[in-house]
Amino acid sequence: MTISKDVINDLMPLYLAGEASPGTRRLVEEYLRDHPGELPATDALTLPDAGPSANAEMAALDRTRKLYHRRTTALAWAIAASYSVFSFRFGSKGLSFVLFRDLPMAAWALLAAAAALWIYFLHLHRRWVSTGLAGASPASVALWLAGGAVATLPFAFVISYQFGFDDVRALCVAGAVAGLAIKESIHR
Repeated sequence: MTISKDVINDLMPLYLAGEASPGTRRLVEEYLRDHPGELPATDALTLPDAGPSANAEMAALDRTRKLYHRRTTALAWAIAASYSVFSFRFGSKGLSFVLFRDLPMAAWALLAAAAALWIYFLHLHRRWVSTGLAGASPASVALWLAGGAVATLPFAFVISYQFGFDDVRALCVAGAVAGLAIKESIHR
């Protein structure tokens, strides 16, 4: 069987790196013994640098900072959009809520935007958890329960006002349970 010089040139980096199998080593050594003047140039045999670039750590840190900032901003906007339905005014009869009573379509539009922002926040939070930087804290269960209830509260008020459902607390408890379920699905 004849082995071409091209095949030997392809096998030479493995041979020089010490990663060739015994059969491949034998094949290359036999070829070099039979063709002593055909050793490829050594600069063509250098292996590419497979390590991370000098800026890789800084780039990763930069991406992590941006992700953290976007996640925090999404949380702030989700809370602002959710609670904006509680716009109020002071009048002769005291405090009266305006938006979800007087402009229900605007309240529903704000809640739709808030739901989209909450979903975006959860997406970013899942990415944050996948970086490995989100440490598990003993209070995380309580935080996710409270977060679910707080996120559900504006939705519960608008639903109760619009449809006559009197138990806002039940909807908040359902939100708390949903918050815990979301925590469990993200932090597995």
